[in-house]
Amino acid sequence: MSEVRPNGFYVLIEMEEVKSTTESGIILGDVRREQDACDIGYVRAVGNTAFIGMPGCNPTDYNPTEPQYKMKPAQIWRIDIGDKVEYRRHEGKVSGIPGNERMRYIPDTQIIGKVL
Repeated sequence: MSEVRPNGFYVLIEMEEVKSTTESGIILGDVRREQDACDIGYVRAVGNTAFIGMPGCNPTDYNPTEPQYKMKPAQIWRIDIGDKVEYRRHEGKVSGIPGNERMRYIPDTQIIGKVL
């Protein structure tokens, strides 16, 4: 698998793997189509301008004594590498790099929530 990094306001998400068979061995339908429709994944990388300009995500808006003053905008938005997140279905672009078919570039504004 090649290393890929998002640019700008994109967040790189590794889509949660869709199972191709049930536990009893029944083969499920079009797995590729289901994988493309996946809306839950893991944050693998954050672009250099992701979350900048979103309400409350500018560190300089905070007093230097507040912890947010030293945080990156993604941290203020409470998104870190490895977090499981939910995003809008069919959003973004699936990576075209061989070996990275489960990676998807999502605009930062399309991450709906963090799965706890």
